[in-house]
Amino acid sequence: MHSVLPCILLAATSWWDMTPEVIREKIDARIMSIAAPQPKVLKVEDATQQNVPVRIYTPCEQGSACALLFIHGGAFVAGSLDTHDNLARYLASKTNCEVISVGYTLAPDAKYPLALEQCYSVLEWLSKRCSSFIVVGDSAGGNLAASLTLLSRDRNGPKPLAQILINPATDLTIDCANMPWQAAQYLSKPEEAKLPYASPIYAKDLSNLPQALIILSELDELKPSGEAYANHLKAADVTTKVYCQPNTGHLAGDAARASPVAEPSLEVVVSTINELLKQHSKNAD
Repeated sequence: MHSVLPCILLAATSWWDMTPEVIREKIDARIMSIAAPQPKVLKVEDATQQNVPVRIYTPCEQGSACALLFIHGGAFVAGSLDTHDNLARYLASKTNCEVISVGYTLAPDAKYPLALEQCYSVLEWLSKRCSSFIVVGDSAGGNLAASLTLLSRDRNGPKPLAQILINPATDLTIDCANMPWQAAQYLSKPEEAKLPYASPIYAKDLSNLPQALIILSELDELKPSGEAYANHLKAADVTTKVYCQPNTGHLAGDAARASPVAEPSLEVVVSTINELLKQHSKNAD
């Protein structure tokens, strides 16, 4: 069973004595080493929007006016448009939605909140391009996706139909999953870890957010904070669905590659998106 982040790093603690650049190279190489078929799409286009690199995936059969804004994971220091190319293709092929993958600037070169602001800029651009959209993120990208919905709500910005968080890092203060190291790369000061746009679980008000799907994994150290965030959303009357894949650790690498290991969780993601699209189309008629 593959398990790239954070569990795979726990087996090689000496990694944390290396530079972030070397760790990035190792994480990315591990992700790309996971064998998985490449889903078919009609077209893939690299572009720059709002000075942020994006990759736009056009499905073979465009059946929806809704788009997916995808934010990749990688412990804030790794991951890229390339490492998560398979997952973006998978989402486009299974939902018939256009997928826009965001190539935000990585830590430690970019400190909080630059990556979040870049995602917000792309969200604003996307809202002018598409009438409806869903935000999807995995791991650190799940953190950014959740934070993005908070930020956009507070700025009276575009509101996604939903937020889909795959093994999200909702709490940067936890003392496991190598989170202290990750937070140190991403944040300028330790106290920023309790800011709601850095750790969404610390937001005092989660009302009026898009409905959520939170994907957890039974053996993932991020599971408790993901469950807690789901409970906070429910307490704020945000429609929230939780799926926990049994007998698996953190799915970052396998989800990125849309490998068979992550298939149970990804099937829930796809079925949820398709149900949302069906309901949205019905409401629009």
